[in-house]
Amino acid sequence: MENRGDELHEFLQSLELLQYYEAFRREGFERLESIAEIQETDFEALGVKRGHRRSPYSRPPTESDPQTPRSPKSPVSPQSPKRTYRRHPKKDPNAPEKWRSAYQLFRDDVNRELQGQDIPFSEMSKIHSKRWSQLNGDERATYVERSKVDKQEYKQKMELYEQTLEFKVKSMDATL
Repeated sequence: MENRGDELHEFLQSLELLQYYEAFRREGFERLESIAEIQETDFEALGVKRGHRRSPYSRPPTESDPQTPRSPKSPVSPQSPKRTYRRHPKKDPNAPEKWRSAYQLFRDDVNRELQGQDIPFSEMSKIHSKRWSQLNGDERATYVERSKVDKQEYKQKMELYEQTLEFKVKSMDATL
């Protein structure tokens, strides 16, 4: 029987991507089945060049090729060290709204000032960043202080919300 690491080695060699072999093994992608679960962020973290990212799927497998990770013929073993991806929990609609950063508060003020001028989003973003960088320390400090107050209010509202029945039900659902 062939060693699984050798199978990965042969697979990457057949794709002329052998330079990534050690990086894949170091990050836990030791089996072909685990390669099937790879995400774009994994490619970036592993340093795989963009042009190399799709090559396992760019050509159909032939009889002489090792099976590609997405091939239905490749067996999935229950012991495979499969990487798990956590989904972010859905936002609770009853929870208080999060506080706004100093930049967000500043951006809202600029938006109110420029309201009705039909400026494209990309231009508005440039205006926001330029004006923010031109703010003096005192003006910026007012936004920072407003943000701190907003954060304190959020914490107080959150403490009250955590006492409610809706929060307790939601947190129990999340643990199930």
